[in-house]
Amino acid sequence: MKKVIEFLQQNPVQYLATVGRDGKAKCRPFMFVLAKDNKL
Repeated sequence: MKKVIEFLQQNPVQYLATVGRDGKAKCRPFMFVLAKDNKL
């Protein structure tokens, strides 16, 4: 978990690509916020 948190802190904005209900690609930015009790 420590390596994951370090990576997310070094790369604060990630993009999640999904396919919407309309069948079109969607790309949404998201950010890492908090790690507590070994959970994101």
